[in-house]
Amino acid sequence: MKRFGKDCKYWLWCVIVALGVISCSGNDEPGGTGNNTPSYPVTIDTTSVLVQRILSRTDLVTKVTRVTTEERFPGLVLSEIDFNTAKARQHAYVAEVDLSKLTIATTTPYGEVNVMPTRVNTIPEQAKYLENSGRRVHVAVNGGFWVYKTASDGEITLIKPKELFWKDGYPLSDWWQDPNHEFTVYMTRDGSVDIDVASNVVKRSAEIYQALGGLGCLIRRGVFNDGISSIGTYLCDTHPRTAIGLSEDKQTLYVVVVDGRRVNYAEGLDIYELADFMWGIGSYDAVNYDGGGSSIMVLRDENVTDRASFVVRNRPSDGTPRAVGNGFAIVEK
Repeated sequence: MKRFGKDCKYWLWCVIVALGVISCSGNDEPGGTGNNTPSYPVTIDTTSVLVQRILSRTDLVTKVTRVTTEERFPGLVLSEIDFNTAKARQHAYVAEVDLSKLTIATTTPYGEVNVMPTRVNTIPEQAKYLENSGRRVHVAVNGGFWVYKTASDGEITLIKPKELFWKDGYPLSDWWQDPNHEFTVYMTRDGSVDIDVASNVVKRSAEIYQALGGLGCLIRRGVFNDGISSIGTYLCDTHPRTAIGLSEDKQTLYVVVVDGRRVNYAEGLDIYELADFMWGIGSYDAVNYDGGGSSIMVLRDENVTDRASFVVRNRPSDGTPRAVGNGFAIVEK
């Protein structure tokens, strides 16, 4: 009788656990449209080098539940990380770029060259234009912030970027709106990539080949920017995020998109959490780019060989890619 009672309790417990798993499984993925994420093998690899680095460098991440890692191209490793902070569930995409094998380029709507863009279009389209110009594109994300106007019919006209913006040696903007828009990722004509304040970058104007500024210095030379909260309440709230980081030896670039605004999947990060995450993955310098519905990461579709084709890897909070003013791409040298 005693043995029977233990067995009943055991099987009752199993049923309760099973029902709990079934009831919770529907919350693992967000609903809604616009999920263009391709299917991929799911692996739980919390012993990966990237995850161990994060756990050793920051206490932001309280739990890692799933990691997928793939080498997309020699010098390009993409990881997707499901993790928890003390506040919420998160999902991030980290492209680790070996700058000895790949390099950077900026993108424009409709592939404009040597002229200030006035129209917006999506990052998948901007990546196609860049590819068709002769650059083989592997990753692209959204870029910076703009002064613009919106017509009564909703059409957006770009006026000027709020940060530095160079494309293929041409300075589309050598102006920045204020100190918060100073931090800039740039590449010189000899192929060197760095992150610095705009006032230093413009001193090297003759050498600059690509440059894209953002809103908010997250980390500069290994030091967190304690003043970033002064930028505005938007950056202090949790939202989808896009950021670029650079290792101390300037050999590895980190291209990051964090999903958000999706309950029980990814809430998004505030600006301080984003700085912590960028430090965790290995950044010595890092800059914040446009976020919210603009945050997007697209990857080259390796299954299409006869033309340039790109797939959206993350889950934009708008449901579909948003048309924006510029972008940042990883390309072959």
